[in-house]
Amino acid sequence: MQSVVKKGQNYFAPLISYVKWAKGVKDGMAEISLCMIVRNEEETLARCLDSVRDAVEEIIIVDTGSQDATRDIARRYTSKVFDFPWRDDFSAARNAALEHVTREFWMWLDADDVLD
Repeated sequence: MQSVVKKGQNYFAPLISYVKWAKGVKDGMAEISLCMIVRNEEETLARCLDSVRDAVEEIIIVDTGSQDATRDIARRYTSKVFDFPWRDDFSAARNAALEHVTREFWMWLDADDVLD
């Protein structure tokens, strides 16, 4: 599996460019998994997922202990919502999400990110 954004690149510029390009391609397109780590993101999660759901084939959400409606909102977009106890280590949570990726490429967004 490959990341859409290469190490050392600006995070958003190549990602947004690629997703916009992907929306316009119909056949022969590499498929993308979206991975997210969330916690108490009920205010922003739906807006983020609405902005990207047509550009990705798979959405994977790892919840690190939400006490609001975050999980319920996430389940409206994907069945791939996983609990992961927060260990004060973003890389551990990210790796937990990546274990569930089934597509050739993956991308990462925070719940307050929006693609337009």
